[in-house]
Order: sequence, then C-alpha cells, then structure tokens
Amino acid sequence: MKIAVVCAFPHESKAILKHLKPQRYSQEGAFRVIRATYLSHKILLVATGMGTRNAEEALEWVLQVFDPALVLSIGFGGALYENADIGDLIMATSISLVSGGVLKTIQIPDACALVDKLRGNTTIRAGHFLTLERWMEKETVKGLLPPEIAFPVCDMETFPLAKLTRQRQLPFLAVRSITDRADEDIPRALLRVNDASGNYRSLRAIFLLLGKPWLIPVAIRLGRRSRVASENLWRTVETLAKIL
Repeated sequence: MKIAVVCAFPHESKAILKHLKPQRYSQEGAFRVIRATYLSHKILLVATGMGTRNAEEALEWVLQVFDPALVLSIGFGGALYENADIGDLIMATSISLVSGGVLKTIQIPDACALVDKLRGNTTIRAGHFLTLERWMEKETVKGLLPPEIAFPVCDMETFPLAKLTRQRQLPFLAVRSITDRADEDIPRALLRVNDASGNYRSLRAIFLLLGKPWLIPVAIRLGRRSRVASENLWRTVETLAKIL
C-alpha cells in the first residue's frame, strides 16, 4: 500500500524516521519530503510547516506525484479534555475548523472501527479535533465545544487535509499525541520560531530564547514532552502498517 504520512514539523516524526530508515530525502518548495519502505508499504512522509494553507498546499502536491491509497495525518496536539497525560494518543472520528467562532465539521467514518483494532497493541482513544486558523487561548476554544464531544484536541493543520481527501474520495486518518494539557497554553511567542512557510528555524529559536529567557524552561519542557509524543506516534504508525 502507498501511504502518505503528513506532519507539520520534522520533530513530530523523529521517532518514526529512526525506525523507518529513510531511503531518500528531498526538498519540494517549502516542505521536506522523505521516502521510505516499511513492511510491504511505500511511505511518503511530508513535513508541511505549520498552518492550514501550508498543509493543504503540501497535500495537493502529494496527491499529484504519489497517488496514495491512504493519507495519515500525524503530529502533536493540545488537549482540551481534563486529566490528559502527555503522550496520550487520540484518533479523530470528526474534525472541525474553527473559523470566525463557527465550527465546520467533517466526519471520519472509518476511524472508530480502526481505534478498536489498534487498542490491542497501543493505548488510543477516539476523539474530536479542532483545527485553528490562528493561535487561540484554550479557554476560548473550549467555549466553542459542544458538550457531548469526547477527547477534543486542538491543532492547526488537520481540517484542510480531511476536506481535500474527502473531495478525492481517499481514505484519511488523523492521530495526535498530546504535548500540552487542557490548562496549559503554549506561549504565542514560541510561534515566532517558524518562518513565513510555517517551518521551524533553529536560528530564530536561539535569538528568541536569548531575548526572552523566561521561555527557556518552557522550551525545555516541550522538548522533553515532544520526545515522548513522537515515540507514541511511531507505535501508532507501526501498528497501522501491520494491520492495513
């Protein structure tokens, strides 16, 4: 099977790359592309950069050149539910775009059955993703949630991926590993480490932390959590590859 794996940043897929042993790297415009084979699957992994526009542009390129049988969106997410643990895995059964205070929602009908299959090998829950067009405080986002939604998670890329694959009638799955709890907001200032294409730039991060040293412990904590979250994402990809 040809599987397109899409993430926002390379560090989200760090553990995946360690196990996949990539065969070829390339740079396609603003985004990074890695080709690999795992079991009997051909995998194209794309780091799109942050934001809905970058995610959509990258996936359009993927659909043109790779013709995947499945699109899998992976990455880190912010919990909007109580008692979240770092590294919790949530698979989207529905995804909403938060636009002007209004929710536009897409259902992912195959996800519930797949979550049940995955549970035998890893701890994962079915949940709801809210894709933000811009940074928002979690208390504001939680105020938009219908009360019946279980295990909501916020991110900034998933909705356009789900929309585009739906238009092409392609199977789509989305998994997030939690890096920040419901009562924690990642400081908006940390978004400045990304360039205009939404890609992480280490030099920007260095200058930002030198100018705002109070962010250093926050960045260290996020780095530690990212390692846990990335390892858990690999376990999901590994299990999916075995059951698909």
